[in-house]
Amino acid sequence: MVDRGPDAAGALALVMDMVDAGHALAIPGNHDAKLARALAGRNVERKHGLMQTLEQLDATPDSFRKRVAALLDGLASHYVLDGGRLVVAHAGMKEHLQNRTSRQVRDFGLYGETTGETDNEGLPVRLDWAKDYRGRATVVYGHTPAGRAEWVNNTIRRQPPSSTTPYGRRNRTHVSRRSSEPSRGKPTGVS
Repeated sequence: MVDRGPDAAGALALVMDMVDAGHALAIPGNHDAKLARALAGRNVERKHGLMQTLEQLDATPDSFRKRVAALLDGLASHYVLDGGRLVVAHAGMKEHLQNRTSRQVRDFGLYGETTGETDNEGLPVRLDWAKDYRGRATVVYGHTPAGRAEWVNNTIRRQPPSSTTPYGRRNRTHVSRRSSEPSRGKPTGVS
């Protein structure tokens, strides 16, 4: 929701209004989690767009910033929808983590699977967890900003609008439509 684009405060206002009205569900991304830590007064590095987001929020009333902090603090790490057939998480969710709560679950939802190493830009090196996914639920995720989507096993992920995926393979796949049945049951947010 934040650190990308010219109006993070406007994006947050829209999301908060939609969630409050019951018209949307929201899950946090890693940048949202970092903003939550900054709003709570914790020491965080103000890079990768966070400085601009904080500057925009500084121009808003204190009540708005408190509302943002409450939203971010209350977001589920992932949602299990459609009777367990659909899972939505920012960076993905392995089957054994779905519909569970723990620090490991939340971290996977925010960051995906990482090697513990960083690349030449200081960003975590991520593993392609979806290539081995064989879970029952379809997992929708999109940690990397992108314009395309790709099916990998029973997952759908957004991919960068270039010919190469973050995992080094050529991306020539268009997403085909899958028929879906009507939703069953209420969404389950998992913190």
